Amino acid sequence: MSDEEKDMDANMSDEQGNSNTESSSDDEDKELMAKVEELEKQISANKYLYDAHLELVELYRKLGDLNSLRESYERFHECFPLTPKIWLDWIRDEIKIASSEEEKKRVFQIFDKAVEDYLSVELWTEYAQYSIGVSNLETTRSIIERGLTCAGLHASEGHLLWDTLRELENAHISLQEKGSEAWTAQVKRLGDIFKRQLSVPLMNIENTYEEWQQWHKTLPDSLYDPKPVEWGYKKARKILGDYKPFEERLLIAQTEEFDVIYREYIKIVKDPSTVICLYERAVLPLCLSPNIWAQYCAYVIKLGDAALKVSDRALRNCPWSEELWIWKLRVMEWLQRDNKEVNSS
Repeated sequence: MSDEEKDMDANMSDEQGNSNTESSSDDEDKELMAKVEELEKQISANKYLYDAHLELVELYRKLGDLNSLRESYERFHECFPLTPKIWLDWIRDEIKIASSEEEKKRVFQIFDKAVEDYLSVELWTEYAQYSIGVSNLETTRSIIERGLTCAGLHASEGHLLWDTLRELENAHISLQEKGSEAWTAQVKRLGDIFKRQLSVPLMNIENTYEEWQQWHKTLPDSLYDPKPVEWGYKKARKILGDYKPFEERLLIAQTEEFDVIYREYIKIVKDPSTVICLYERAVLPLCLSPNIWAQYCAYVIKLGDAALKVSDRALRNCPWSEELWIWKLRVMEWLQRDNKEVNSS
C-alpha cells in the first residue's frame, strides 16, 4: 500500500471515529431528553415529587440548558426547602456565568434565599467569599455579620465564618499606613473581632487563641488591652468543656441518633441564642421529624414574628403534621393575630 493510500485510510478512520463519537453524543442527548420529558410529565401531574425535581435538575445540568436549569431549580424551591448542597450546586452554576452586574446581583439574591431554608456555615462562608470577590467592604461586612448572627454560635463550624471575617479585616490593615489614625482604628477593629470570637465556645478556640497571642505581640504596647480577651477566652473554654462530648458524639452519629443527642445537648445549654442555634442545626438532618420542629416551635413561641417564621418553616418541611398545624395556630394566637388571619392559615 502506498503512502497516499495509507493517509487516505487514516483520514477515513478519523472521520469514521468522529462520526461515531458525534452519533454516540447525539444518542446520549436524545436519551437524556426522553428522561427530561418523562420527568416533566410527572411533575406536571404532581409537583410534589421530590426525587423527580432532583433528577430533573441534574439532567438539565448535563444537557447544559441553563434556562431550563434555572426554571427547574425555581420550581423545586417553590415546592420544597432545599438542602445546603442543592443551593450550593445552584449558586455555583450561576457563578460560572455571572459576568454582568445584573447576573452578580442575581447570585446575591439566590444566596439570600438559600440561607433561609436551613442553617449552613458553608453557605454563609461561600456567600462571604463571593462578596469579597465582587462587592465592597461594607457589603461584605454586613453579610458576614448576618451570618454570625445565624451561625456564629455553631460550636463545631462557626469558627470558619469568624475566621473569614478576621482574614478580611486583617487584609484591610495592610492597606493603611502603619501608625496612622486609620491603621489604629483598623487594628482595634480586628482586636474587637478576636475578643468577640474568643468569647464564643467554638471547637477551634485554642488555635484562635494562639493566633491572637501571636498577633497581639506585634502591636505597640498599650494599643489594645488583652485582659477582656483573656477573660472571655477562659469563660468560653470552660463552657466548651460541657459542649465537647456532644459535639464529638454528633460527629460519628447515625441519623437516627441525632434526635436523642440534640435533645440531651439542648438540656445542658443555658444561653438561649445557643439553644436556637442547636435547634437550627438539628432540623437539617431531622427536617422530616415533626417532633423536633414542635420542640423548636415551643421554645420560640414567645419570640414574636420569629416564632411564626419557625412554624411556617416547620410546615413547609412537614405539611402533613397535625401537631405542627396546631403549633402554627398557637403561635398566631399568642401573637394575637385577628380571627381572619388565623382562619386563613
